[in-house]
Amino acid sequence: MARILIIDDDKLIRDAFKSVLEKFDHNLDFAKTAKEGMDLFKPKKYNLVFLDLALPDKDGQELLKDFRVIDKDTKICVISGFLSKLGNLLEQHDQAVANTVFCMKPINREEVMKIVEEAIAG
Repeated sequence: MARILIIDDDKLIRDAFKSVLEKFDHNLDFAKTAKEGMDLFKPKKYNLVFLDLALPDKDGQELLKDFRVIDKDTKICVISGFLSKLGNLLEQHDQAVANTVFCMKPINREEVMKIVEEAIAG
């Protein structure tokens, strides 16, 4: 069982993650803003975070960097519907992208399960 945080402002995306992951008894937390995500991330230790890059209150790229200051080891899967945003982040080659996976929306069930399995395995 893993502790997983999903940060996405789209309720349909959050619900899709929930329907895929709750069957496996993972501890799931959900946030729709960067602030909510940070408030959950700070006090808890997550195995995995699914992070949307397009959040209403703060760019997901900035939030990723904030997360890495707090915990550089948590696996983070950055998700976006915009290939250019993912490309810009990949070009940085800094500590923020260490231990980070990048996925395009829509992310399918098989991708989600593979990412979760890899995060649990270590």
